[in-house]
Amino acid sequence: MAVYVGFTGTAHVLQGLACFLVESCREEPRTFADLADKAVEAFEIEAGLDLGTAIAHTVRQLRGLGILMPCPQPS
Repeated sequence: MAVYVGFTGTAHVLQGLACFLVESCREEPRTFADLADKAVEAFEIEAGLDLGTAIAHTVRQLRGLGILMPCPQPS
């Protein structure tokens, strides 16, 4: 997925989890728990992967780039 952030004039290419998070939050804000549940359904999650941490880290990156705001909402 390619995204353009108009207020900064930057473009970004998203893959995997980042793309999934943006698509999942397109219609409405979601909690981290909601996103984790949807991710388990959508991806094969490796054993031992801390999905909550991966989601939180990716959300922080997306927010820092101005791509996800205000979604998602922490539970």
